[in-house]
Amino acid sequence: MRLLRTGEAFQTHGMYSLSADSSDSIEIDCDGGRGLAGHVWGAGAALAALLLSPEGRRRFLADRPDVVELGSGTGVAGLAAAAAGASSVLLTDLPPAVPALAATAARNAHVLEGCHVAAAPLAWADASEVAHALAPS
Repeated sequence: MRLLRTGEAFQTHGMYSLSADSSDSIEIDCDGGRGLAGHVWGAGAALAALLLSPEGRRRFLADRPDVVELGSGTGVAGLAAAAAGASSVLLTDLPPAVPALAATAARNAHVLEGCHVAAAPLAWADASEVAHALAPS
């Protein structure tokens, strides 16, 4: 898989694509109007590129781990992990960001087959919320 970048150092509006090949790509809707959670940031793009690389898959995803992405925003890193071979991915962020995360995961389900992807609210400062989010289902 390769990472396709569109324009700026971080994407604030439009579609951002992660592509496996010419037929399978993950489309992420960037909307700067959603605040920090609406951007694809450089660190997320770099992590996504690493996870989608042959070396990243071998080092981090060969055993099909369960992945929790904290502060997912657009979900770029978590969705890359899902596409690259994770067993399950939990995308977490503050409550206002969760509907967009869930919609992005649903819109890309055809590329994420074989990986259970869910989106949930998570306020890092609330220990009970963290415990609930990480509890086995």
